[in-house]
Amino acid sequence: MTTDKVPKPRATETPSSWQDQLLRALFTVPMRYEDRRSVNTVADLVANEKTCIRGTVKSATVVAGKKGPFLKIVALDDTHAPFHILWFNFRAFQQKQLAPGNTWIFSGKPKRLRDAWTFFNPDVLVQSDLGGILPIYRKEGSENSAQVGSRVRRVLKDGRDFLPGLLPQDLPAILQALDMPPLLEAVRDTHWPKTLEEAYRGREALKIAEMLLHMHTVHQQAPERTFALRPPLMLTPTLRDRILGALPFSLSPSQSRTWDGIEAQLRAPRAQDLLLLGGVGSGKSAIAYLAAFTQCLSGPAALNRALLIAPTVILARQLYKNLQGIASTLGVRTGLYGAQVYGSAEYPEQMPQIWVGTNGLLNAVTDWDRIGLVVFDEEHRYGKDTKTLPSHVHRLLMTATPIPHTLAHQRFGALPIFRLENDHHQRNVHTEVLTRQNPQKALEQVHKTLSHQRKALIVYAAVQEREQWVLPERVFFLHPAFPVNRGVMIDITQVFPEWKVGQHVDTHLLARQMLPYAESFQLHDEAGGIPFYRLNRTFSAKKLLNAESGQQNLFDRHLLLYDKDQPDRIFLVPEHALRSGPSRFVRTSALLRACQNEAFASVPLWRGSQLIQGKSLEMAQPFWEARYPGQVAVLHGKMSPVDKDLAVEAFRSGEKPLLIASNIVEVGMDIPGAETVLVADAERMGVASLAQLRGRVGRHGEPGYCFFLGPAQDPDAIERLQRIAKEHKEERLAVQDFLERGFGDGTGASQSGNTGRLFRLPRDAQRFLQVAALRKKLAAPKPPDATRHPQKMPAH
Repeated sequence: MTTDKVPKPRATETPSSWQDQLLRALFTVPMRYEDRRSVNTVADLVANEKTCIRGTVKSATVVAGKKGPFLKIVALDDTHAPFHILWFNFRAFQQKQLAPGNTWIFSGKPKRLRDAWTFFNPDVLVQSDLGGILPIYRKEGSENSAQVGSRVRRVLKDGRDFLPGLLPQDLPAILQALDMPPLLEAVRDTHWPKTLEEAYRGREALKIAEMLLHMHTVHQQAPERTFALRPPLMLTPTLRDRILGALPFSLSPSQSRTWDGIEAQLRAPRAQDLLLLGGVGSGKSAIAYLAAFTQCLSGPAALNRALLIAPTVILARQLYKNLQGIASTLGVRTGLYGAQVYGSAEYPEQMPQIWVGTNGLLNAVTDWDRIGLVVFDEEHRYGKDTKTLPSHVHRLLMTATPIPHTLAHQRFGALPIFRLENDHHQRNVHTEVLTRQNPQKALEQVHKTLSHQRKALIVYAAVQEREQWVLPERVFFLHPAFPVNRGVMIDITQVFPEWKVGQHVDTHLLARQMLPYAESFQLHDEAGGIPFYRLNRTFSAKKLLNAESGQQNLFDRHLLLYDKDQPDRIFLVPEHALRSGPSRFVRTSALLRACQNEAFASVPLWRGSQLIQGKSLEMAQPFWEARYPGQVAVLHGKMSPVDKDLAVEAFRSGEKPLLIASNIVEVGMDIPGAETVLVADAERMGVASLAQLRGRVGRHGEPGYCFFLGPAQDPDAIERLQRIAKEHKEERLAVQDFLERGFGDGTGASQSGNTGRLFRLPRDAQRFLQVAALRKKLAAPKPPDATRHPQKMPAH
């Protein structure tokens, strides 16, 4: 196989080699476009707008500058109007090329310098380079932009006939439904565009194709395990009634329906992957116990063991404690991993049939041929590798908020879902978002809770602050003391020469350096920093440009625009990009689309509040101990098991009714009297964690109070927390988490994040949901056509 063609694979080739090459080319799109359809004159020039101008060199002079000689050129356009070119680091051939009398076409961004239009190191073109729109590609490895573009276009041209067969069959219908160009037309418009509008529509169509391919990949990979034949369960009606009768309570209607569905799946002669979705306190544990007992009592003798896996020792012990009474009634042997050694029984018949433990139990199992079922409680706390099991084992995943990867398998794949819909205790938890600058209401509620002899929980995202960030070349920095929507642009290596681009630096060191620098900048800048503008309903290009007219506080003649769906970027948008004509202005939706298609340059956006997060647990502990002496217990993952047990017991008994903890408590803390939870740095936590932490209070019919504290300087973070606070449906929260974090790699180990080259979540969340809904609609069976198959009226 040559590098110039993309034919069908030969018998000796790996089929994926040419397919992967073609798909990679398909989803490698230009980062921007250069309009070379016309040649302008000096009268048409706009500062910082890329343009082409024809000029005849009038004079070329070598000038001695402070940093070395440069070439100064004076040229005349087609109307004989003069303009200048400054060429730094020029070569001898360029000096010869730009000799007086020679005519060339120059492409670059002009600037107004001392009343003269000046180009700096422009591209030198000939007439044959004009006539169209030039795609500009990102460099890849040792290939420059032109080489990448040449390779991509060659591969796509040679492989165009094979492209439709590499993508899901429903792509044409979905593109048509969304009024997008067909695949091959989109490829042409993206890489050989005639207009910029065609180019962006083509790119959007390819983005949809990539979304659909990811969904299809997840569907093909779900379930990840190859299901193997296994002996079916022999569950008789008598045995079923005996197992249900051993429970110390009756199942709720929702639990009964759920168990009927799961039991039917477990009877299948193949291993099953099942997802049980239920909110905090909905009764998931009862379903887990029923599944385990059913496997042990109705499975074949060679496959009569089950494992219950919990994310923490605390939760494992709680599951084991609640399991023992039921197990003794049924005569089922149980074991707690850690308290007992797996496989230590002298005789196999003495071996516990149900084991409870953390994920360390999975590593201890040596006789997987005897294991018939594994239940993962709070499945969002485990990695993908941990949940990978032998192909013959039933797997039951339980959670209130499934992680994005699991939700993707359920939405786009073949993972059956069972929902527990009711809440036994009719929980009533009041949730409120406050800023860390004004936490008084939360502090008052903590004090009120303790004064009423009830319990409160304070949660911190970090035990110690040891987070590291990777240094970019340039960053737009928001200091907490800056006015709203203002910041400072910092060239990292210029301001801090001891640092290098790409270096990992602790956040506390960044805070120590960048916060004082930003403060000093503000002291010498009456305006209080550089403004940026949010692309929301209140944004108006017309009002903005009229307001900015005559002002000189724009950064490098660019406006700084912010898209809330890309909260870690600030876009550098030329002023002319906000105009569509002398008196017409670009709509906000068009600017958002351009930002989301990466048509504008951008730099990372850092917030000072991220560097001075809510105090870590260790930093905050003295504050709480001084406020409530003798009443504070501390719990985090770095403590010994004995110390953890002591802290939990002190909190449970009420001896120390205030527990200061890390997010280790988001599962397994089912303690009566827990009334108030305060999450000190909620913006640092995921949706699932916040939903679980809220579920720690109000679990036994009493009212509960939950407070999320966030940074006042970050309105988007506060808005996100408010959305989570208002939503009490765990599945909707899981969808929000899915759209925030992405669903990872369909075939790799990542369970979140974005692996797409074109689409990114949450930026493209609405489009993603559109595509998913259409995919589901097209896959649904169609009702019979009454006009083609008329039914006879029943006789009366």
